[in-house]
Amino acid sequence: MFQFVLDMAISGGRAGRIFRKIRYWVLHFYDPIVHYTFNGKRIAIPLSHDLPFTRREYPTYSANLSRLATFVRQWKGSLRMIDIGANIGDSHALAGSRPGDRFLLVDGDTKYLGVLTANTADDKGVTLVHTMLSDRSGVTNAQFISEGGTSRVEATAVGAQGSTVYQTLDELVRQHPDFASVNLLKSDVDGYDSRVLVGAQGTIASACPVIFFEHHPHLLALAKDDDTYIFSRLKTWGYSKLIFYDIKGFLLGVVDSDNETLIKDLIFYAKSKEVLCYDVCGFHDRDAEARDRFVVSEKAFYAGLIASRFVKA
Repeated sequence: MFQFVLDMAISGGRAGRIFRKIRYWVLHFYDPIVHYTFNGKRIAIPLSHDLPFTRREYPTYSANLSRLATFVRQWKGSLRMIDIGANIGDSHALAGSRPGDRFLLVDGDTKYLGVLTANTADDKGVTLVHTMLSDRSGVTNAQFISEGGTSRVEATAVGAQGSTVYQTLDELVRQHPDFASVNLLKSDVDGYDSRVLVGAQGTIASACPVIFFEHHPHLLALAKDDDTYIFSRLKTWGYSKLIFYDIKGFLLGVVDSDNETLIKDLIFYAKSKEVLCYDVCGFHDRDAEARDRFVVSEKAFYAGLIASRFVKA
């Protein structure tokens, strides 16, 4: 019954509107597990999760990660991916899994741990870790909030009793040394991504992975974090050019990581929208040729997408 509610809710027209209201009513009492086909894979998902509705509105949402994972796999021969903020395993589904691929899936939210486990149980290349990551180890007074299928960390009042325990990605990699040679590092932790990357700087320095992270100025502010410093850090680490995508998954362009004026303008625009964020992708400068090839392929993809829309029109 609940599966039917989801299927109808993501359909179009009047029926879709009616069943979206029914879904909203159901969630006042119960959050059942249903299923959703994502990137060709049938995955379990809580009815409350917004992914099906986001993809219905923005079909290109998150698809950039799928193309990036495919590119890295073809370039390197196999994928060795660390996914911070693994959620229900949707990024694992986007990346796909081929023989020889390895995934370290990290999430700190107990709400989705069972679903994540179920959705990746058939992949022997997956290692699951339930932990919180930041730029340093220890206990903080931050508050962990889950809603709409995602989670975020908000700073609480100074002096509040700490309860959230963190470690760094560098420490986690030492516990799982097979991932010291990570070639794709993805982070989507809604406002803590900058701190996660700072806590991974040892791994980044040694492995020089492709980095793919969310930059959400509004959530960074809620986490009491600076919204610009990560770009200067990336420059220092050897990532001088960054590929920006908008919230819908569309390519914006390549930005120099030390172009403070342009980056501040992008952040200002995101703040003016409040809910707007960016996906940011970086290749190490030693891999500039691969980066340029990926950018060319991305431009070709979007050119084809635009052309198909004109044909339909």
